[in-house]
Amino acid sequence: MNKIQIEEWITPISDLNDLYFLQLSDNGILRILVTDQNERQHVIEFDSFVSYKSTDEGHCLNFWSIKPTSSWTFKVLNSSLFDEAFRNLETLDAKDSFEHYAIATWDRCIEVLADKEPKIKLK
Repeated sequence: MNKIQIEEWITPISDLNDLYFLQLSDNGILRILVTDQNERQHVIEFDSFVSYKSTDEGHCLNFWSIKPTSSWTFKVLNSSLFDEAFRNLETLDAKDSFEHYAIATWDRCIEVLADKEPKIKLK
């Protein structure tokens, strides 16, 4: 397996001091609820996505070892999640319009394949 390559993804929550996972819901819109060091809640909404994965922090060591600076949000450049999601397509042209977004909190890593960035706002 190749070493994961990532780049920082600048968002309203990327430079917070602390970030903790609260909730994930999927009713056609993927909503991720996180809280910061001041207990303010932030909602991350993906209107359109192909796949997502939520992993306990104990299994996120591959991200923690290469996470850029102190950012909580980044993009994965060589994505095995991509390969899995697009494996059965006859053409991979659609793959080029998607990004692999990752949100790494202290207690959870959430990865999302989406064709556009999510909305991120205070709750």
